[in-house]
Amino acid sequence: MGMTRHYQPLSPDEIADALCSLPDWEFKEAWLRKTFTFGSFDEAVQFINRVAQASDGLSHHPDIYVRFRTVVLILQTHQANHQVTAHDVQLARAIENLNSAL
Repeated sequence: MGMTRHYQPLSPDEIADALCSLPDWEFKEAWLRKTFTFGSFDEAVQFINRVAQASDGLSHHPDIYVRFRTVVLILQTHQANHQVTAHDVQLARAIENLNSAL
């Protein structure tokens, strides 16, 4: 069973290029990660709800860690052996659009 191009892992150069337009996202090990800090727990949860809606729309979901006002999102594509793909970059850009709209 072959993977579609959408699930092919990105090269280090492709990831570096994508990170240029994704402020404060980092590539570590085999995932993209960003930490968001909000003014209150309620604001953090509201953001998570918007991320959930955007993720459902893309059929791609981040790992989400919450500690009071801090939200950490981790993106990787399970169908690509837990590597970073174009699908992760697409979701990161959608999340950035949500965050900039706040």
